[in-house]
Amino acid sequence: SEAKRADIEAVILTAAKMARACGDKSALIDRVIGKVGKATVHWLDETRAMMLSTNNSDYSLRRPSRRLLGQGLYVCTLRTEALGGLAIGFDMSGSVSDDDAARIAAELQGVVDECTPEWVEVAYFDTKVARPTQRFERGEKLVLKPRGGGGTRFAPVFEHFCKVAEAEQVCGMIMFTDMESSDLMSLEEPPFPVIWGNIGRSDKCRIPFGTMVRIAL
Repeated sequence: SEAKRADIEAVILTAAKMARACGDKSALIDRVIGKVGKATVHWLDETRAMMLSTNNSDYSLRRPSRRLLGQGLYVCTLRTEALGGLAIGFDMSGSVSDDDAARIAAELQGVVDECTPEWVEVAYFDTKVARPTQRFERGEKLVLKPRGGGGTRFAPVFEHFCKVAEAEQVCGMIMFTDMESSDLMSLEEPPFPVIWGNIGRSDKCRIPFGTMVRIAL
């Protein structure tokens, strides 16, 4: 898949850069850095990777084995994290038509069907979050009903989902936006991964955290 290819290419690129830093000036290293450095990943693969990266089972000392604590042994236990829910920020300041919303919903549906988050919550926003948000439980079809319009502020959306994350597991967030906002670079990173789905005209936007991918509607 494109995601696995990108992972492999990232390892190759890292190795090539380390070789360059150690003094290797060969033409091979130039070719590797020049070719692999241009790799791209489709936004759906980025989303799958983001969601699945939070669904890990591993050994942890956060909750040691109670059975062995009485014997003075501090032993790690298997920790399993639920996938949780997927947060969606939907910027309504741009020119997003009903057809565009339907296409976004159809593509999101493919990710949701494959990765099965516990829920999907969509927050439509301009300078504030429109109430109520839309919540879809596992198995429900996504039917997006955009509302709002005006300026753009990202902070209220992140504040909303950070509050959600205090009570529920959030596996990640996708922000569909034209990237035009005055508060973008002043945002604080949330406790979950973020994908910026750029549906605007510019590809040369800076982001304070997360991954930005281009989405052509």
